[in-house]
Amino acid sequence: MVDGNWVERILSKDELTQELKSFNDSGTTYESVKFGAKYSTSLAKLNSGYYKEMLVLCDIPDSKSVEILKGVQAGEFLKAELSKDSKIAYSF
Repeated sequence: MVDGNWVERILSKDELTQELKSFNDSGTTYESVKFGAKYSTSLAKLNSGYYKEMLVLCDIPDSKSVEILKGVQAGEFLKAELSKDSKIAYSF
């Protein structure tokens, strides 16, 4: 966070795919939702149809695209709240 604004480096599609593979390989529970929340800024810039393509590349059922979308929405909400000096504490 810089000057009360959330700052995140925008990742490419390939970088996002690699990150999703890492989440999936690590055995993280709710990996699709957590991934969506953590990388919500980058994912929000993509067409949600790409989520399915990315999941297929990672050998994850494409039905999880809804879970990624939920994570993106949660991540955007949390970032907005954090930029308001909220007392919400959340880590991935």
